[in-house]
Amino acid sequence: MSKKDSIKENIGTLRAFAILFLTSIFGVLGYAVANFESLDFFKMFAGIIILIFFSFYICFYY
Repeated sequence: MSKKDSIKENIGTLRAFAILFLTSIFGVLGYAVANFESLDFFKMFAGIIILIFFSFYICFYY
């Protein structure tokens, strides 16, 4: 595969990860807004930590 094709493939993969990340952020925020009364600190903290972990994983290990 040529260098141009590999760069295009990397851009496509990173675009897919960006869409996945944005969708997960909106999902977590939507859940938090819809279930604000039943949401405790542990669930909110766990959701934020998981999102941060996945974003660092995608940014630094890909």
